[in-house]
Order: sequence, then C-alpha cells, then structure tokens
Amino acid sequence: MRANPKRPTAGMAVRRRDVPHTGTADKEARKEIQELFVLSRGSLFYDEIAERLNLPLQQVVKICNILEREGLIGEKARTKAVH
Repeated sequence: MRANPKRPTAGMAVRRRDVPHTGTADKEARKEIQELFVLSRGSLFYDEIAERLNLPLQQVVKICNILEREGLIGEKARTKAVH
C-alpha cells in the first residue's frame, strides 16, 4: 500500500508554513482554498484544509467564512453550479 503524500505517516514531521497575515498572503491562501474545493467536489473540514495546504487553522476559517458569504463555497455555490 502506498502512503498518501498529503497525509502524514508514522515518523513524518508535520510543519506549518509561517504565513504572515498580510493581504497578499490571504489572497494566495484564498486562491489555494478555492482550488481545493473545486478539486475535492465535496465537503471539507477546516482542519483538513489547513493540513492539506499547510495553512494556519485561524486563517483557513477566516477565508472560508468570506468565501461562503460571497457564495463561492457552500450551499450558495452548489446552487449556482446547478443552474
């Protein structure tokens, strides 16, 4: 069985990127989060997004809330995709 490179296995160290909370960093993270939702085609948990993208959980929650309010992820986004 092959190990999933996105999931840590025994003996692997998990490190977070040191991402400053600047407008540019948020824009980059926002783009990465949107791309992840497109590729996943399903629900994602905040901690899963943070782990996959090596982003701070607080930043992920903040950006996901913004994307959901804008209708880019969540129920509004699914409704738009159907119509």
